[in-house]
Amino acid sequence: MVVDFRFWQPAARDCYKQLIEDARGSCRLIYLKTDQLLLRRRLQDRCRRFDANVAFPITDELLASYAAGFEALYDEGEDVIDRPFSG
Repeated sequence: MVVDFRFWQPAARDCYKQLIEDARGSCRLIYLKTDQLLLRRRLQDRCRRFDANVAFPITDELLASYAAGFEALYDEGEDVIDRPFSG
Protein backbone atom coordinates (compact mmCIF):
# COMPACT_ATOMS: atom_id res chain seq x y z
CA MET A 1 0.00 0.00 0.00
CA VAL A 2 1.22 3.51 -0.76
CA VAL A 3 0.11 6.51 1.27
CA ASP A 4 0.62 9.64 -0.82
CA PHE A 5 0.13 12.50 1.61
CA ARG A 6 1.85 15.79 2.29
CA PHE A 7 3.39 14.87 5.70
CA TRP A 8 4.61 18.43 6.27
CA GLN A 9 5.49 18.01 9.95
CA PRO A 10 7.41 15.27 11.74
CA ALA A 11 4.49 14.68 14.13
CA ALA A 12 2.22 13.67 11.24
CA ARG A 13 4.91 11.42 9.79
CA ASP A 14 5.44 9.78 13.18
CA CYS A 15 1.71 9.26 13.65
CA TYR A 16 1.28 7.46 10.34
CA LYS A 17 4.44 5.44 10.88
CA GLN A 18 3.10 4.29 14.26
CA LEU A 19 -0.29 3.36 12.76
CA ILE A 20 1.42 1.29 10.09
CA GLU A 21 3.73 -0.45 12.53
CA ASP A 22 0.84 -1.12 14.95
CA ALA A 23 -0.91 -2.91 12.08
CA ARG A 24 2.27 -4.98 11.59
CA GLY A 25 3.13 -3.23 8.37
CA SER A 26 6.41 -1.77 7.31
CA CYS A 27 7.01 1.85 6.54
CA ARG A 28 9.30 3.37 3.95
CA LEU A 29 9.46 7.14 3.89
CA ILE A 30 10.54 8.60 0.55
CA TYR A 31 11.40 12.29 0.32
CA LEU A 32 11.23 13.70 -3.21
CA LYS A 33 13.38 16.73 -2.59
CA THR A 34 13.13 19.63 -5.05
CA ASP A 35 13.46 23.37 -5.06
CA GLN A 36 10.76 26.02 -5.16
CA LEU A 37 11.78 27.27 -8.60
CA LEU A 38 10.96 23.90 -10.15
CA LEU A 39 7.75 23.65 -8.12
CA ARG A 40 6.71 27.12 -9.25
CA ARG A 41 7.37 26.24 -12.90
CA ARG A 42 5.36 23.03 -12.64
CA LEU A 43 2.50 24.83 -10.94
CA GLN A 44 2.44 27.50 -13.64
CA ASP A 45 2.28 24.76 -16.28
CA ARG A 46 -0.48 23.02 -14.34
CA CYS A 47 -2.52 26.22 -14.08
CA ARG A 48 -2.57 26.50 -17.88
CA ARG A 49 -4.41 23.18 -18.09
CA PHE A 50 -8.01 22.55 -17.21
CA ASP A 51 -8.45 18.99 -16.02
CA ALA A 52 -9.25 16.97 -12.92
CA ASN A 53 -5.75 17.59 -11.48
CA VAL A 54 -6.28 21.34 -11.28
CA ALA A 55 -8.86 21.80 -8.53
CA PHE A 56 -7.67 25.36 -7.83
CA PRO A 57 -4.65 27.44 -8.78
CA ILE A 58 -1.63 27.49 -6.51
CA THR A 59 -0.32 31.05 -6.56
CA ASP A 60 3.25 32.04 -5.71
CA GLU A 61 1.94 33.38 -2.39
CA LEU A 62 0.16 30.11 -1.57
CA LEU A 63 3.26 28.11 -2.52
CA ALA A 64 5.36 30.30 -0.22
CA SER A 65 2.85 29.73 2.58
CA TYR A 66 2.96 25.96 2.06
CA ALA A 67 6.78 26.00 1.96
CA ALA A 68 6.92 27.97 5.20
CA GLY A 69 4.86 25.24 6.92
CA PHE A 70 6.93 22.34 5.61
CA GLU A 71 9.52 20.80 7.92
CA ALA A 72 12.03 18.98 5.74
CA LEU A 73 12.90 15.44 6.60
CA TYR A 74 16.19 14.88 8.34
CA ASP A 75 17.36 11.69 10.01
CA GLU A 76 13.90 10.11 10.11
CA GLY A 77 14.99 6.98 8.26
CA GLU A 78 13.90 8.49 4.95
CA ASP A 79 15.11 7.67 1.47
CA VAL A 80 15.94 10.97 -0.23
CA ILE A 81 15.62 11.42 -3.96
CA ASP A 82 17.51 14.65 -4.56
CA ARG A 83 18.01 15.22 -8.24
CA PRO A 84 16.50 17.47 -10.86
CA PHE A 85 13.27 16.21 -12.29
CA SER A 86 12.30 17.26 -15.77
CA GLY A 87 8.92 18.75 -16.57
